[in-house]
Amino acid sequence: MSSRCAGAPGGGVGAYLESSKERNVPLYERFGFVVRNVLDFPKGGLCIWTMWRGRTSGRAKRGSGLAQPVRPACLPFAPRHRDAGVSCNVRTMSDPSDPDLSDVTHADAGPEAHFDLTLLGTFRLTADGEVVPLHEREQRVLALLAVRDRTMGRSALAGVLWPDASDANALGSLRSSLSQLPSSLRRQLMVSPQDLTLSAEVSVDLRRARILAQQLLALPPTLPKANSSQPALILLSSELLPDWYEEWAVEENREWHSMRALALEAWSVRLLALGRFSEAMQAALATIHAEPLGEGGYAALIQAHLAQGNRSTALKVLADYNDAIGAERDADPPAALKALFDTSEFRMTDRSTQSVLRRARTAVAGEETEAFEVIASGISMEPSIQHGDTLLVSRHVTPSAGRVIVAIHGGVWIVKRLALRDGELVLRSDNVDEEVPLSQVEVQGVVVQLHRNI
Repeated sequence: MSSRCAGAPGGGVGAYLESSKERNVPLYERFGFVVRNVLDFPKGGLCIWTMWRGRTSGRAKRGSGLAQPVRPACLPFAPRHRDAGVSCNVRTMSDPSDPDLSDVTHADAGPEAHFDLTLLGTFRLTADGEVVPLHEREQRVLALLAVRDRTMGRSALAGVLWPDASDANALGSLRSSLSQLPSSLRRQLMVSPQDLTLSAEVSVDLRRARILAQQLLALPPTLPKANSSQPALILLSSELLPDWYEEWAVEENREWHSMRALALEAWSVRLLALGRFSEAMQAALATIHAEPLGEGGYAALIQAHLAQGNRSTALKVLADYNDAIGAERDADPPAALKALFDTSEFRMTDRSTQSVLRRARTAVAGEETEAFEVIASGISMEPSIQHGDTLLVSRHVTPSAGRVIVAIHGGVWIVKRLALRDGELVLRSDNVDEEVPLSQVEVQGVVVQLHRNI
């Protein structure tokens, strides 16, 4: 091989080669040959690798055969299939005037493109932000390598993608698909005669989503940062290749669906524990969308509403769940969800009977009174009262418009501000457009002091 390559005169000469043995391709690549196409013959026929070695950039040392080639943009002539028993045929040609052979170097011009592969919601491949068009067959090869996210044997890969074809035809289809990939994308595949692996340099949204789900399901869980919670929620809310109906794609989507539903539920529960109720509601709604008949998403959504004193909305969520499972509205709801309305760790803690009464000076009249403590939970009274604030509440101060009171509404402890509406007192939140008539609550006292840890 070295003598044949070194013997060809340099300066405008290229060499064409055909190989019927895939294991020989790496050898020819060492001498500067580049695979240009793979010819598949039907009915189990030969598979031919067509290779080209462009004119050398300078005359090689005799016997080395390793001068730098110049790659053409396309084959200068059509390949011809020769005797099946011959491993390869080498020919040379000279045509320095051919524009395809003039200034195209073997090395790529410019930096490698950065590839982004989207599998969640749809299939989309971009290189430096530009969409890369691929035929359906090439899409399947790339998607399966990305979904499995590991080295796959060629036979296993071909068998999954072409289950109804013979082994030889399936492998031939795989070789043909790989040859049709853009050269810059082929360089992102780690290829051996037996295996294929997608490079970790290709950014895959499913890979990021799986890492996020694993972090949320870990003990203790790791939550996304506040400024990245919305993109994370979108990742976990998306199906995997939803419009692909091949058996492998449906099975992979089913596994991803189960994983993301569990992660969304765990996320909503953790957000509830941190008092981030608005985010918890979004995660709970995404959980319900993923699992419309599961109790976990509804339980988290009910708890988020109860924590903010929105009992009526929480009851509506419970009714929606009964509708979803086909139950009548007047039927008994599931015991686990019904129990949330009796006890909830996210409500304000009632310390009126167990806390030591303290002397507190009220903010309005300056009088001294006895007070008990409660811990505020929720965000409906921000910014005046924040989640986790300690409130001193007195039963000896008369409620009046403008004062903040603690009351029981539908069995839930709430903290609201009194306001006049058409001459009658109502309870209102500071930052939520909702109100409750004073006649519908049991007043427990007036907030006279607030303690906050900074």
